[in-house]
Amino acid sequence: MCVSRTEGDAEVLADIERITHPLELAASFKSAMSRGASSVALVTTVDENGRPHGLATTTFLSVSMNPASALICVNRSASASPVIKDSGVFCVVLLQSIHEEISARFSRPDNRDQRFVQGRWRAGPAGLPYIDDAPAVFCSVA
Repeated sequence: MCVSRTEGDAEVLADIERITHPLELAASFKSAMSRGASSVALVTTVDENGRPHGLATTTFLSVSMNPASALICVNRSASASPVIKDSGVFCVVLLQSIHEEISARFSRPDNRDQRFVQGRWRAGPAGLPYIDDAPAVFCSVA
């Protein structure tokens, strides 16, 4: 069970005992997680027609240097999830503070049609979209 931390541990424990409804738990968890410092990356891919798809993630980890392996976590309900699975390839774009507006576009489902309109997007291997002023890692699905 996750709740956002308020003033003290006693208040947090009271919140945990008070919150039992799944929607309250989800809102509290989202509130707490949004306060944590983490890096943000975009995961991009293209469908069979070459149309770009993507999402924002804070879950991008280096797993191994040899062979070069990385881990991303994508919710199955994300619109890009089946496209990543079907294409078998994706790009991880490591965002910097100058990309805050782009990150915001990718973080909201209602902005899907606006995700690739801002920024200097380029096509990499297999047509994978990346931003030319951000580090990018091109990957295949294992």
